Amino acid sequence: MIDLIEVEIHNGCLKRIKAIIIPNQKIAYINDKKWEVSEEWLNSLIKIITLWDREYGSSPIIDIEEFEVRVLSNQEETIFHGKGNYPTSYPSFLKLLEVPYDR
Repeated sequence: MIDLIEVEIHNGCLKRIKAIIIPNQKIAYINDKKWEVSEEWLNSLIKIITLWDREYGSSPIIDIEEFEVRVLSNQEETIFHGKGNYPTSYPSFLKLLEVPYDR
């Protein structure tokens, strides 16, 4: 069972997305706004990240997008990271985070 998902996405020093998702409460705090999210939205998000590799590498370019997703479950932490290299499902992941009320 996933207890908490934290997401941080930024380009250089500019924050794009900062999210804290609490699946058992069906709540997501995204860019300082609280959302009530559906089970379908949560399942879609979790399905995407569980297929990811843990590391996608780091580009030396300073102002390129970098992501870090931290998943806490059963007292264990898993971190997914990439800078300049992304999973193929990354655009779908971003769309879910940008529009949580549509799911």
